[in-house]
Amino acid sequence: MAANATITTVDAAAATAAPVGARTDRDRRGTAMMSAFPVLPDGLRRSVESHGAAGAAWLAEVPGLVMECAEAWHVDLGYAIDRPGEVLLVRGRGRSGPVVIKIRPPWSDLAPEASVLSAAHGRGYSHLLDVDETRRALLLEGLGQELDVAAVEAREGIAGVADILIKTLQQAWTVPLNAALRSCSPASDLKQTILAHPAPDGIPDCGRAVERALAYADQRLADTDPVREVVVHGDPKPATLRSVQSPRPGAESGYVFIEPNCFRSDREYDLGVLLRDANRVLLSAEDPVVFARRWCAEVAEATGCDAEVIWQWSYVQRVALGLRLSNGPEPLAGRSYLQTATALISRVRG
Repeated sequence: MAANATITTVDAAAATAAPVGARTDRDRRGTAMMSAFPVLPDGLRRSVESHGAAGAAWLAEVPGLVMECAEAWHVDLGYAIDRPGEVLLVRGRGRSGPVVIKIRPPWSDLAPEASVLSAAHGRGYSHLLDVDETRRALLLEGLGQELDVAAVEAREGIAGVADILIKTLQQAWTVPLNAALRSCSPASDLKQTILAHPAPDGIPDCGRAVERALAYADQRLADTDPVREVVVHGDPKPATLRSVQSPRPGAESGYVFIEPNCFRSDREYDLGVLLRDANRVLLSAEDPVVFARRWCAEVAEATGCDAEVIWQWSYVQRVALGLRLSNGPEPLAGRSYLQTATALISRVRG
């Protein structure tokens, strides 16, 4: 670890484990490892440049940061992973196998993720091998591919995808509560998102959907109970799952999560996210309300959670995300979320 880093979090189990596969995201070319600075992905560069002078300054600093981390952690560098966002991810090979160096820009807080991954010890999350606070860098185990939703659905249906997500969440929820450094009220935050974004034109009953979501948000606020809280992932969608190619404790599903949002809430919050993104399935169902209610009941039974609370979180999340996307970068995707929300209140029982 670098001499000027202020946190050291080496997970002994991960450091001595057999090498795991490093092929994921854009890693389909078998790129050879190298010790030179990798080419920055265009998407990362564009995202960072949107921060003006601060972004330009960090981009100029990045090559030195990467090379310093690689030297301190004895990593042979590979290539930068091409993923949306402002965080640099560089694949490499360390002394014990494939690793990823993750470096955040100055305006992105490193501590919440580092705290949760350190406390998790690989349970439901990627192993954290080391931290360099000064360079805002994490050294993570190398993981495999993102969950192939289409392949799992073809074999096992949507229940197969949900089963992998739930099993992985049950590991992730074991993280101690004091690991969550971020203080927030998810119900309040979602309510504010809904109030801040006007409903788009042309979606029948969208106003009713917004009213229902606000009512559910108020219920979730009133029902806040610290006794039921865990450290939630916050956005446990399939795109945040990566495979582990060697079985290990904490990854019994064969997968672990990346990119935790790291805050405290009830488990139903995370389970609501699983239903939130099922627009295609719900809109193609003969009766979306019956399908969604049954899904909530089955998941509640499997996890010991409350079906009504899962339903409410999912609905609030769906409307908030739909409004934000409709008023922002992805209006068509936003409309899909809102159309699904209106379909779910088309019957009295919804």
